[in-house]
Amino acid sequence: MSDTPRTDEAVKQILQTSQHERVKADFARELERELIQLYEQYDELVSDHRAVIDQCNVSELRVGVLQNKLTPLEAENAELRRTHQGGQTGVECAELAAQNHDLRVQLSKAVEERKNYFKEIESLWREINQLQSQRQAS
Repeated sequence: MSDTPRTDEAVKQILQTSQHERVKADFARELERELIQLYEQYDELVSDHRAVIDQCNVSELRVGVLQNKLTPLEAENAELRRTHQGGQTGVECAELAAQNHDLRVQLSKAVEERKNYFKEIESLWREINQLQSQRQAS
């Protein structure tokens, strides 16, 4: 089976009807190969886009989990600050501050990761739109 069946059929029709206007079959075949390649690239981008969306959803879940952990620690930290002023040890406050800091770092990383996913999504959408434009033009 040929890798340019539509072009082969068009050439066959031209030869049967003795039409005067024609394009070279090699040119038409090359155009068809390029179109198939664009379809494949488009499919890959759609697949990549779905994967990025899935990663975004996972990232958002992680951010939510971290925020849920951070809120009670912030409240506990505030309580320790109040009790520290009443004579609590500085070690307890330091431990909570360290936990609070670690969670803030994790949250910051998750937020940055989410931003990167959205940048990837925007880039994929631009590529998809370009491929769609190329597909419509051909």
